[in-house]
Amino acid sequence: MKTILLPFLAFISSNLLIAQFDSLAKYDLLISEIMSDPKPSVGFLEEEEYLEIVNNSGININLKSIQINIGNKIFEPDSFWLQPDSFKVFFNIPTLKNSGDVIQITQNNRLLHEVIYHPNMFSDGFKENGGWSLELTDFSQPCITNGNWLACDNLKGGTPGEANSMNQVINGESLQISNIYAIEDTALMVEFNQPLESIKLEDIHIPQLSLHGFTIQQNELTISISKMDTNKVYDLTLNNAQNCTQYSFEPQHLQFGLPSNNTPSKIVINEILFNPDPAGSDFVELFNFGNQIIDISKLHFTDRDAEQNLNASTPISLKPLLLLPKSYLVITENQDWLISQFSSAKNSTQTNLPALNNDGDNLILITTNGTIIDELSYDEKWHYNELNSTENVSLERINPAQPNISSNWHSASSIENFATPGYENSNLSQRISTKTGFELPYNLISLNNDGHQDLLEINYKFNSVGWTGKIDVLNYEGITIHTLSNGDLFGLTGSIYWNGELANNKIIKAGIYALTFSCFNLKTQEKITQKMTFYINRSLQ
Repeated sequence: MKTILLPFLAFISSNLLIAQFDSLAKYDLLISEIMSDPKPSVGFLEEEEYLEIVNNSGININLKSIQINIGNKIFEPDSFWLQPDSFKVFFNIPTLKNSGDVIQITQNNRLLHEVIYHPNMFSDGFKENGGWSLELTDFSQPCITNGNWLACDNLKGGTPGEANSMNQVINGESLQISNIYAIEDTALMVEFNQPLESIKLEDIHIPQLSLHGFTIQQNELTISISKMDTNKVYDLTLNNAQNCTQYSFEPQHLQFGLPSNNTPSKIVINEILFNPDPAGSDFVELFNFGNQIIDISKLHFTDRDAEQNLNASTPISLKPLLLLPKSYLVITENQDWLISQFSSAKNSTQTNLPALNNDGDNLILITTNGTIIDELSYDEKWHYNELNSTENVSLERINPAQPNISSNWHSASSIENFATPGYENSNLSQRISTKTGFELPYNLISLNNDGHQDLLEINYKFNSVGWTGKIDVLNYEGITIHTLSNGDLFGLTGSIYWNGELANNKIIKAGIYALTFSCFNLKTQEKITQKMTFYINRSLQ
């Protein structure tokens, strides 16, 4: 029995082993280090290009079963058994371009790992000049490129065949859609913030269109669809998508459409911040108040020289970027600062802007063929003159359909933290009602956290900009117990909310109270005074 059984088991074991390394799972082998520019050597390594891979699985792998693609060149390794957690370095390989390229590990035409490397990954101008390798830092999330490939930190300039000098676990973002646009009238491009691994057709929903299929390439999902109509807004819902990270996917809903080829006529410079704090950045807000879908990549910013000629322009986006009707887009050079400074900021993109001087400057929105869409020549004196400082205070356009003159611009409301990036301006004239002053939509406040009238809500409307005012809370004896607003600059319309907390951190007691409003407009010399009552309903204490 033994003489028959042992060869049979050996035959089975051998075949299982061959099947095992001939059908590797994705990411069983990883590209772990790239030396594309070894010159000048920092003194410890030969001036040779090399590529390092690592066995990221739990089995021995014969490298003869794989191919390594560098650009359009194919490299087939010799037979070599690579043990788990071990490295293999290849020196005699197709050229690794200094400018960047695509590197893939494949097996039987199946992709195991792919890296699109480029010099910007170094994030270090000194090391980018040569002699230093790029290292993969987190083997558990190999599909992530941003922040996962860093310049080697070893003084030799690289670590071929050794553990990488840079080792970290990336705490990144979950998989999210970063952009969506039409490639043509029957094809839709959906871009993600990270490479996409898998998706099912039934998880993609576009109610107004038929879906014919899709393809995935890195962080791009191309969807074949029925023909779109120009300037019609469509809805996309994506219920699930997967990649190599541990984060669960949250369903996402976005809108898109097919832009018109006509020159846009109803897009304007709508808000501008030109005097940020030293750590901050300027921003410019665009508003599409028409019915066209606009591709922002067809628009540029520029300004005029001393002879009033147009200077060289700066594209707002190098890729298609849609601005739907009645939508806003904020352009800034520092998105992180924008969001930290203005927590309500929305719909922003990061790119270069022309220099915007604090005392005044010129900014022009033009098409790629030089047609001027909007031109703003602002002045610091357009700000509300009672402000102590204009730092981090934006100028807002009052009416998008009116010309860019000083009377159509005003400082953003202090109620809105002096800016409204990416959403409706605090001074937008289209929000004006014929009735001016303050009103309470309800005067009974419960303060019981049941989601119904838990806050005191005060709505205000004015017929002109430049109103400041004071709002006090009085008890039944007519004594001021709290001040909600003291000299704040109001927008044309807005709302103020109060949770009932007093200055001493105590919550207002149940009872009847009064609000007094005293407002003044320095420019028009108008005054508004109002008084109204409200009730606090809560447990007696």
